[in-house]
Amino acid sequence: MRCLPGGGEVVEFWPGPVDLLVSLPVNRAELYTTVIIATIAIPIPIAILAFTIRLNVRTIKNIIYEAEIKNFNTKFLLSSVPKIGIFLCVLTILGANSVYAEQILTTYRDDGNQTIFDGKWTFMQEWKRTSYNEAAGGLVIRTGHDYNNLYVLLDFIPQHKFSKYSDYGIICMVANPSKERYPQKDDYCFLITLGSKNPITLQGGSSLGENNFFTKIKNNSDLTAVGGISDSNDRYSEILHTSYEFKIPIEIVGRSDKYGFYAAVYDSNANRVYSWPENATEKNFPDIPSSTNWGELISPDKSLPEFQWPLLVLVSAIFTIIYLTRRKQISFN
Repeated sequence: MRCLPGGGEVVEFWPGPVDLLVSLPVNRAELYTTVIIATIAIPIPIAILAFTIRLNVRTIKNIIYEAEIKNFNTKFLLSSVPKIGIFLCVLTILGANSVYAEQILTTYRDDGNQTIFDGKWTFMQEWKRTSYNEAAGGLVIRTGHDYNNLYVLLDFIPQHKFSKYSDYGIICMVANPSKERYPQKDDYCFLITLGSKNPITLQGGSSLGENNFFTKIKNNSDLTAVGGISDSNDRYSEILHTSYEFKIPIEIVGRSDKYGFYAAVYDSNANRVYSWPENATEKNFPDIPSSTNWGELISPDKSLPEFQWPLLVLVSAIFTIIYLTRRKQISFN
């Protein structure tokens, strides 16, 4: 453990297996991750599927007979079980990244219009009706939405030594994250420096690697961001420390039930970036990590589907087999 110039502390630790895996080149890391997930996940859906079919095959058969299909082909249904199992396993592996991504579950707030955007926690109730998440290094992230805007407070409690216009907070978002290696045009970042009320909007899709494949664009007229110093009204510490407030119109990034999400603050005195997710970046200024390493924000504008997609796939597969069985029997009559 060592002390920062501003009085905060950084805990140093030996890298474990996961840290070593993250540090590998992207292709190898993805390969090893897929192998591990496949080894663990493949037997589970097959066992569940086999058990479910065994219990319910007679029920399905009776339903079809009641629908006046007289020659139900049980062997045909059972012969399709391995195909269904393989199909579900492949989908499970392909969807593993989104399942195991770090997530922030944001919440609805109806008091967003009461927020005073001055770069600090101005009064005790100001950010109370928002969700709480804590990142490494003492960074607190509060998020809320009102269906039209996403509200974010980055409250960096350990930083007590400040550099105006050098320290900054940044939020990056992408709707319907596809985990592209390089930023695309639907990737956006919003940056505000300490002591400023003029945010910078960055959009992905640039061909310049030295700019992290982002380019500066014109701000949305409703975008608000301020970098300031929180004080005695802060919920977590009365000692002066940096904080950054954001109001991001959802229309900029587009509406979705899931967003790729990255949040970070930069302490210029320590020359270090503190981020969520923790391992999203090498912690070097001014790098913006690839969206493959971002977490997920759920869900600022609408509710998630009521049923999870693996269940829907299973049900759809069973009814497809029933339909094909019926067509096959009719063709022989």
